[in-house]
This record gives sequence, structure tokens and C-alpha cells, in this order.
Amino acid sequence: RDQTRSALREELLTRRPEMRGKRIYLYTPTFREQNGKPCAYDPQINWEALDDALADDELFVIRRHPIMKESFLGGRSFRHIVDATRELTQALLTVASLVVTDYSSARPNRALCRETAGCAAGGLRTSAVRTACRLSRRPARRV
Repeated sequence: RDQTRSALREELLTRRPEMRGKRIYLYTPTFREQNGKPCAYDPQINWEALDDALADDELFVIRRHPIMKESFLGGRSFRHIVDATRELTQALLTVASLVVTDYSSARPNRALCRETAGCAAGGLRTSAVRTACRLSRRPARRV
């Protein structure tokens, strides 16, 4: 298990060098549905304010649910926010200092991939994300 975790981690950091040496805050929302059909989801996060609030050694990484087709960032790029939806969730969990999710299966996967606990929250706003990141029980590890 440790070899697989290490291999996933190193492969990810090779593909995504911007993650190396950073505190990774992984945001993994689940899909939303209405009347049994997937519907658009707006996380109502002020991306500009979040980007400004993050330090140079912090990276907010978005991993949308596979059903979610539209990027939350709308084609915009940020210094401290990246969409890593194409990466495996298991690989992202190996580098995450903190996981912000309402996706129930992400929590047990997190426990398998790292020794620190994640954070679950719904209806996130920028201040909630920032507070969650600052209040994590253990110091965030840089990868």
C-alpha cells in the first residue's frame, strides 16, 4: 500500500510540478441532481478573493465529480487555484494537506491515502474554505 501511495504521489508531482512544495487544499464536490438528472452546480466561491487570500506556498486544487462537465473557473487562470479534474482522486489525496468535500466516498479514500484527516463541508464560500484550511488540526504538510 505504501509503495502504491508513493508511486501515485510521485507520478502526480511529475505531471503537476506546480504542486511540489505547496500546501494543497483539495476541493472535491459531488455532483448535484434535480428530479433524478444532473444539474449545474455553482459553488458560489469568489475565485479572485480566494486566489488573493492564498499564500505563495498554498495551492487550492479543484477535482470535480466526473459527471460535472463545466469548469468552475470558466477558462480563467489563477496563481493559486488549479483545476485538476483529469487527475485521479486517489493521486490527489496523496498530496493533499486538507480535503474540503461533501463527497462521501472521498473521506474513507482520504484515510487510506494519508494519515491526516480531511474536512467535509457543503455550501462553501471563500471564507469557509479559508477558515477550514486554517483550522485543520495538524499543521499542513508541504509536498
